[in-house]
Amino acid sequence: MDKNAGSVFEQREALARLRAHLRDEVRTKNAGSVFEQREALARLRAHLRDEVRTKNAGSVFEQREALARLRAHLRDEVRNRPR
Repeated sequence: MDKNAGSVFEQREALARLRAHLRDEVRTKNAGSVFEQREALARLRAHLRDEVRTKNAGSVFEQREALARLRAHLRDEVRNRPR
């Protein structure tokens, strides 16, 4: 997931940092209501949790590449959602 996220604690910390980044992106890029922002963020969190649990990237490089692809996918999803 994150550079050297070996333990469960480190993985949780990395996920928390990613959530904060996505939360800021959702708030600043979408001028929708607070409710719409909360719903979008909840979907992103659920998607991230599933991705982190199911993907077992071996090397640090693979983990970083997988995370970059996930971020790009989520950015596109948030930008292209219907208003």
